[in-house]
Amino acid sequence: MTEHVHSEFSSIAIDHARSPRNMGIMPVFDGHGSVAGSCGDSMDMWIRVQDGEIVEARFATDGCGSSIACGSMATELARSRSLAGIALMRPKDVLDALQGFPDESAHCAELAVDTLKAACQDYFRSIPMGSISRKFLVVSGKGGVGKTTVAVHLARRLQLSGAKVGLLDADIHGPCVPSVLGTGPVFLEKSGDRLLAHDHAGIKVVSMGFLVPDPDRAVTLRGPRKTMLVRQFLREVDWGDVDAMVVDTPPGTGDELLTVVKSAGPIEGAIVVSTPQEVSLLGARRSIAFCREMDVPVIGVLENMAGVRCAHCGTTTGGGWATRKMSEDLGVPFLGSLPTDPTASFDPAIGAILDAVLCRQQTC
Repeated sequence: MTEHVHSEFSSIAIDHARSPRNMGIMPVFDGHGSVAGSCGDSMDMWIRVQDGEIVEARFATDGCGSSIACGSMATELARSRSLAGIALMRPKDVLDALQGFPDESAHCAELAVDTLKAACQDYFRSIPMGSISRKFLVVSGKGGVGKTTVAVHLARRLQLSGAKVGLLDADIHGPCVPSVLGTGPVFLEKSGDRLLAHDHAGIKVVSMGFLVPDPDRAVTLRGPRKTMLVRQFLREVDWGDVDAMVVDTPPGTGDELLTVVKSAGPIEGAIVVSTPQEVSLLGARRSIAFCREMDVPVIGVLENMAGVRCAHCGTTTGGGWATRKMSEDLGVPFLGSLPTDPTASFDPAIGAILDAVLCRQQTC
């Protein structure tokens, strides 16, 4: 809202644009909606519901002051309104409450109302992800660094600590969790219209590998379809009573990772996995930058394949200091190094490293 057009906006609209109410991610929520408007602006909303009424609503947008004002007013109008009442809400209700808004910006009210209704629809069709108190991401900028194995070990360490754990394989094109777990062929059962997460040794698991069990079949999907699949895995699968979730993300910073961050609610932190090679470290830097941009705490960097451990004497040769130095340069914790061990699928020290990480997170 520039100065020369302020006269087209009421003082109420300007106040909501400059000092928005209810702006920011909701820590615990019952429904979440994310909508892209016709103008290119996007908006997210989160709601808390009690006895059929919205008791709290919050929003976030990358849009202009008009979108901010409409999001602010829509969340104010939503409070203490029944879910049935939200279904009847119109963009005109937001515009009337703002008491003065130019016609060319009226689409922002439509974006706000559509996003609020999407959050209500999400409440009706999905188990609230907000009820899962601990969520972890395992990320990397490059494939083949051992990220999936770290994710599986993290899930197991959480389980040993007493948590009821869910493990989501969010890599649509290259799902590896079933192979690392050794699940064999799995057919996901349904309860009503919802898939049930597979129970593997007490850990609830969902993977694209369960839906496409043929290892020779390529998964060829465009971005919107991948986004929808990841969101369905998070929000429309019956995960049971899990209270901690580990998400094994695909390499890079693309659609799947962005969808997880925007749909899963507050995330406790991300573990970045890298090898000492320069190309892997470049990817790790981008992963750290992504987490910071999306306000996901970086728990630290774990270095894998740092040299080779001799199967006879146990001495490690090779490796280096590159990953530790990168961590220090970027101001993130260095969690430790794991050499390649020909006698084991993964170095046994992974357990001690992850136990220390979880202990530190628990006391934060």
